Amino acid sequence: MSNHIHLLIKCLDMPEEEARRVTDEDALRIMRKITNCESCPEFRALEQGKRAGLIVKMNREGLSLRQISRLTGETVYGIQKCLSDKEPSPV
Repeated sequence: MSNHIHLLIKCLDMPEEEARRVTDEDALRIMRKITNCESCPEFRALEQGKRAGLIVKMNREGLSLRQISRLTGETVYGIQKCLSDKEPSPV
């Protein structure tokens, strides 16, 4: 890991594990495990509410919005909307 990333981690007080990115190969494995889908068209054939829940799970596993977009065919905006809709509302 470069010195810049170490400095960023220290500045943000983030544990190093959280700063690691998921590779695209690992992202594909995670997506297949969570969704039981082998391809983008297969994912797109799922019911919309189910897709939204699966997107939230993929994001919690560390996939970036762009990775999720590439793997599912959803737009980044659509993914952001799914994530904001699934966030618990403040009390």
